[in-house]
Amino acid sequence: MVVERVYLHRAKSVMQVKVLMALTRPGLSGAFDIDIPLSGGIKSVVFGDAHTPIWNRIQGPIHQEAVA
Repeated sequence: MVVERVYLHRAKSVMQVKVLMALTRPGLSGAFDIDIPLSGGIKSVVFGDAHTPIWNRIQGPIHQEAVA
């Protein structure tokens, strides 16, 4: 699988990062690097439909022990 597109969606004070995956093909990679705009109104960043927390304004980056 490779990253086809990354979407950012803001809902009130939460920025959600969603990654659209696709089958492998030339010119695409499984890695991605994006800048997330964190205006003063953003209090947390979550990943995917599960809204897994990855950052918040108080703690900074949130490290997950292991993803099942």
